[in-house]
Amino acid sequence: MLLHRLLNDTAAMADPDMATWDACEPQYSQLPFYSSTLRSMVAVGTFFNVDQRIFRVVSHEIKVGEKLNTRVLLNEFVYFKESGITKAPIFLGVGRDHKELVQTRNGFYVYAQDLEAVVFVLRPADLESAQYVGGDGMEDLYVLRYRCDDKEIPKTFVPFPDDSPFYPLIEDSYALEVYKDLGRISDSAATILTRQAESQMMICTGRGQVSIHKRTWAYLKSKLNVEAHPVDLTTFRKRTLSGMKTAGYSQLRKCEYLRLETEADMDNLVKTLGPTSILGNRVKRPKLDIPFAPGTRSIMNQVVGNFERDNWKRRTTNRGFDICSDGDIARMYVRYERHILGSELSVPSPQLQACLQYKLLLVGDEEVEEENREEEEETGGEGAKTKEGKKKRKRGWEKMGVQGAQPPDDKKKSKKLVKRGVQGEQPTDDTKQSLRSWVKRGGSGGTFSCAP
Repeated sequence: MLLHRLLNDTAAMADPDMATWDACEPQYSQLPFYSSTLRSMVAVGTFFNVDQRIFRVVSHEIKVGEKLNTRVLLNEFVYFKESGITKAPIFLGVGRDHKELVQTRNGFYVYAQDLEAVVFVLRPADLESAQYVGGDGMEDLYVLRYRCDDKEIPKTFVPFPDDSPFYPLIEDSYALEVYKDLGRISDSAATILTRQAESQMMICTGRGQVSIHKRTWAYLKSKLNVEAHPVDLTTFRKRTLSGMKTAGYSQLRKCEYLRLETEADMDNLVKTLGPTSILGNRVKRPKLDIPFAPGTRSIMNQVVGNFERDNWKRRTTNRGFDICSDGDIARMYVRYERHILGSELSVPSPQLQACLQYKLLLVGDEEVEEENREEEEETGGEGAKTKEGKKKRKRGWEKMGVQGAQPPDDKKKSKKLVKRGVQGEQPTDDTKQSLRSWVKRGGSGGTFSCAP
């Protein structure tokens, strides 16, 4: 294993002196060192995953005359279950969906070229701050609260070297640059699956683009573990010169294309960007601190993986998630399906079930009742404010969601319900005629859905 090889290679080195916690603190004032594996400069204080064990760079030194001349001192962080501390793990709140670490005083020497997998370690308070908004549910995101002596991590702890006042450069470090770009890519994918306009075909399509760093593109190619296909992409740009004339520019870019289309690819995508990269609930933006609980008639957009990989061609109609980039701009092309929960078009796959259980169904009974009362007041008629009117209205909505009862008399609201997938009769080509006949018959019949 990699760690065993590293320990054997460093056996001749002097054991690091980490008798105190001050010795475990990174020397942020040191200049970053070059990593030939990452092809980038890496700052002191960066976290790495070495053979499923987490380490932080404490310092580095250059050995003149040696072939592997950059020696790096690491401090180990163990998983909470293996630490043996008496504190309780995170059961509720921020950080409960991430693996928790505990800092130790164990130290190791390795060479810079053996550090490959960058990870991110934050405190629960950091996860709540707007400064570190990233992809929720990332596999390489860990949470830290305690040291192995049962004491809390000191306030001087910083999740990224850039936050230290002794950081010597003005440029962002490798870890921070990658972390911010992953958050932007995750947000763009979530926007495609939740709020953007969608095509009305068997396989819905959406696209988006974000600016990224070349480091992030190299990280994605390594993390997603799919073949990168070279493609030529011509981009066009218009520019108005002093309001007098418009000039056009075109540029041929040498790009690489990553296609994620199998179930294994979808798993890697979720581990890298979080569940929101493959699943979106197509509703209005939920209220703050009140998650939306998907129920009957909820339209879920999901990127479903195929059983096997298809022959490569740039344009395809198969389901999948494509990322094309030249290292400066990441262009995403998403092909997904729509599922209406509680209808004949609902196909509950294990992946869909897992994503729904992740932070999407965490609404308490009191919050659900409060949401129902607000919805009844908004959609109710003259008797909505009375107790009797609320009960009648609530029974009507329940019947509509289960048995396909008469929708509200307001035609605009009826059309909105049809677009959301209210149960009723399948419309004909003439949408207005079918809607009028469906309303007259009380909405009874088969499934009425706008989905293909």
